[in-house]
Amino acid sequence: MEPPATLKPSVSHQTQAYNDQYVIVYRFKDVDPDVASKEIALMCQDLASASLQTEIRAGCDRTLLVFVKAPREILGSFVYNSRVKDWLYGIVQSHPGGVKNAVVDGAFEAEDILSIYHLVNWPKTNGGAGITPGWGQWENVESIFPLHNEAANMALLKQLSSRLFLANNDLDQIRNLSGTKAAFYFAFIQTYAVFLAFPAITGLLAWRFLPSYSLVYAIITTVWCTVFLEHWKIRQTDLSIIHLLTITHARM
Repeated sequence: MEPPATLKPSVSHQTQAYNDQYVIVYRFKDVDPDVASKEIALMCQDLASASLQTEIRAGCDRTLLVFVKAPREILGSFVYNSRVKDWLYGIVQSHPGGVKNAVVDGAFEAEDILSIYHLVNWPKTNGGAGITPGWGQWENVESIFPLHNEAANMALLKQLSSRLFLANNDLDQIRNLSGTKAAFYFAFIQTYAVFLAFPAITGLLAWRFLPSYSLVYAIITTVWCTVFLEHWKIRQTDLSIIHLLTITHARM
């Protein structure tokens, strides 16, 4: 068996982007050395079959860290195919353009990270390596995760710590680094926290001036719940449109 391709030396962490890299944690505690060796060799073989480069390093507490890197051509092609699938399933309304086997850059870092996750985790029939932590032949694989971009994380944390409320641009920054689900999570938490001011104030007033089990307060709270749900439906639709337009502009 040919040795797996290795990663190129990394540049300074201040300028290095990690959108094309992933880490697989293999725990060999209580595993026969021969079995562990065969499983690691098989893992590298499966990753190589998905055109991924690998480098193995020693981890803590009897673990091995398998660093995975996707060549630009492979990652760019997978990003494009993911966009086409979004179009086919009606997630986006417009075709991403390009031709078959096109190679594109991710609109933001999280899009590349999601694609390399698919390359590592998806079954071989879908073009991935089929590495599923804790399942089947990979029961000794503890986890898979992307490398943290420390410089970008600190810059985002510094920016958000100076905000009382997050603007759409702040949510875009969260999405760019951590993905759409994380951005929607922060948007929902902020909206919910703002709306909680109403039941907090009315609750104090009801406790002070209204009798126990007040029908009036129950009706007011029900109306508040309905207003909040309808407002969030509109808000999440607006965010979806804004994020879609941002992605479209980034691709052009």
